[in-house]
Amino acid sequence: MSEFKRYFPEIAIILCALVRLGLYGFTHFPILDDWIQFGSYQLYPDKWQTIYVGLGLFTYRPLAGILDLYIWPFIPAFFIVTLMHVLSCIMLLSVARRSGLPLGFAFALAYIFLPINSEASLWLSASTRVLVPLFFMAISLKIIFARKLTTSKIVAFTLFQLMSLAFYEQIAVVSVILCFLVSLRAQNKATFIVTISNTVIFIVYYLTMPSLGAFASRAESTLPFWQEVATTCWYFWYAITTTGWQIFSNGLSRGIGVLSTHVPYLLLVIISACAYSISNLPFFKRKNPHFILKHQWQIKLILGLILVIAPLAPLFVVSGHNLALRNIYPCVIGFGLILDAIFYHIPFKSIICGVLMFMLLCVWCSETYDYRAISLADRAFIEGLAPEVLGEYVAYPRIANLVPTNAQFAEHILSCTSSGWAVTGAARAILGNRFIPNIHILW
Repeated sequence: MSEFKRYFPEIAIILCALVRLGLYGFTHFPILDDWIQFGSYQLYPDKWQTIYVGLGLFTYRPLAGILDLYIWPFIPAFFIVTLMHVLSCIMLLSVARRSGLPLGFAFALAYIFLPINSEASLWLSASTRVLVPLFFMAISLKIIFARKLTTSKIVAFTLFQLMSLAFYEQIAVVSVILCFLVSLRAQNKATFIVTISNTVIFIVYYLTMPSLGAFASRAESTLPFWQEVATTCWYFWYAITTTGWQIFSNGLSRGIGVLSTHVPYLLLVIISACAYSISNLPFFKRKNPHFILKHQWQIKLILGLILVIAPLAPLFVVSGHNLALRNIYPCVIGFGLILDAIFYHIPFKSIICGVLMFMLLCVWCSETYDYRAISLADRAFIEGLAPEVLGEYVAYPRIANLVPTNAQFAEHILSCTSSGWAVTGAARAILGNRFIPNIHILW
C-alpha cells in the first residue's frame, strides 16, 4: 500500500495522458507532412542516398530525418511518442524536486494537457521533432543528479544531451538552458562542461550546413531582425489567447458530443479525472528530503518567464518564418512554472484538478476526432482523384479544411487540399506511386 501511495500521482498522470490520445486505440491518422515523411519517402528503394542525402535532410535536424526514414514507419510511433511525452513529464517533476523546487499539478497540466499543445502531440510530423528530444533532455537532467556519476553515466549524458539538440532548434535552446541550470544546482562540473562542448558542436554543425540541401531556406537569418521579433510576438500572443480559447471552448462542447457516442470511453475519462483529483490530496504529498529553495514562487515565476521567451529566440532571427502552434510547445515548461507559481496558494487544489482534467480530456478527444476526420477525408479525396492524377498536370481549387475543426491557425489540422506539396505527397503515399507528377492548387 505504501508503494502504491508513493507512486499513485505518477500513475494518475500516465493514465490521464494515455486517455487523452487513446480514443481510437492510438491509431495514427496522417495529415500534411505525415503522408510524405512516413509514406512517400518509403517508396524510394535507396532512401539514404535519394532522400536523406539528396534532399539534404542531414543538414537540418539530422536525427529527425533518420528516424523518419528508418524507425517511425515500422513501429507504433504514435503510442511510443505519447509514452515518451508523459515519461519526460514525470522525470522533469523528479528533477525539479531534487533541485529543491518541487512542482505541483499545474505543471503537469501545462506540460501535457493544455489544448494548445495538440498540434505538437497529435501531428506525428511535429511530435517526433518536439516531444522526442524533450524525452532525451529529461533523461540527461536525471543523469545529472545520479548518486555516483561514473564514466559510463557521463558518456550517457553526453549522448542523450547531444541527441536532444538534433531534432528541433527551439528544444535545443531549452535543453541547453536547463542542463546548465541543473548542473549548477547539482554542482556537477562534468555535465556543465559537457553541455558547453555539446552546444559548441551543435552551433558549429548548423553554421556549416545552412547553404546546403532542400531545407536551407529554413535556416536563413535576417538582420536587423526587429520585424521578425514583432511578428513572432504578435502571432504568439494571438495563438495563446484567441486560438487557445477557440480550441478550448469549441473543443469542450464538441468533445462532449464525441464522448456521448463513446459512453465507455466517457466513463474512462471521468475515472481518469477523478484519479488525478485524488492524487493531489494532501494524503499523497511527499516530503522533500532535499533542501528546498527559499522564495519558491518568485523563482518559478522568473525562471518561467525566461523559459517562455528563450525558446522563441530561433524564430526571431529566421527570415520569413510563420509561427505555428507547434512552435509554442517548446515554451510549455515556462508556462508550467508560471502556472505552478500562480496556483501556489490557491485552496481546493484537488477539486480544481478534477474539474480541469475532465474538461481538458474532453477537448483532447475533440482534437483527436478532428485529426482522424481530416485524415480520412484526405484519403477519400485522393482516392477519388486516382484516375486523373496520373496525367502530366492537374490543378484543383484550394480547400483548407475538408471537415470542420475547432480553430484555424497556420497549419493546424489542415487538409492535404490546402497546398500543392501536401496534396502531391498525399497522392503519392496513398496511391503508392512516387512518379505521380506535382498536383497544383489554385488559390
